[in-house]
Amino acid sequence: MKFKSKLIRNRQARPQLPNGTSAEPRRITRREVHSPKMEYRFDSGRTVYVEEIRITSSTLGYIAGSKDAIHDDVIKHHAERVREQFPGHGAFLIKPTPEGALPAFIVIVALVSQPVCDPAADFSSLVFSWLSDDLGSSLPELIGREIQGIPWDKLAVDGNF
Repeated sequence: MKFKSKLIRNRQARPQLPNGTSAEPRRITRREVHSPKMEYRFDSGRTVYVEEIRITSSTLGYIAGSKDAIHDDVIKHHAERVREQFPGHGAFLIKPTPEGALPAFIVIVALVSQPVCDPAADFSSLVFSWLSDDLGSSLPELIGREIQGIPWDKLAVDGNF
């Protein structure tokens, strides 16, 4: 059977999930972007929105080595990995890793809010990262706990679209 539309003709070549739905990226609606679950109010009264979340294994890329050597290398390169993931952002905050065993995941959230200093700016932003083993709880709750103490007005940078 020959299809007339390029869209339909290429449908067979598209990646699909086991349930038959398309695995292609999709456009996110404005309602999904400003979901109340990804909106947080700081004690200062500032409302912050999660723009993007990335969660990776803390030992991604390590095939072999002692636990201590891997632990030290992950801690040493944590900030560099975050900056590589978000190259266009101007402000970063990396939460210090507690002593002990290396947590299983690196969590990175790109946050946006109203401007901090420049009233002509469109937004203020900050990329925040921490290491965690706690992915069993609700992700919105985990993010809310971790970002609550951020001194936004001191660290975030203003930007324009």
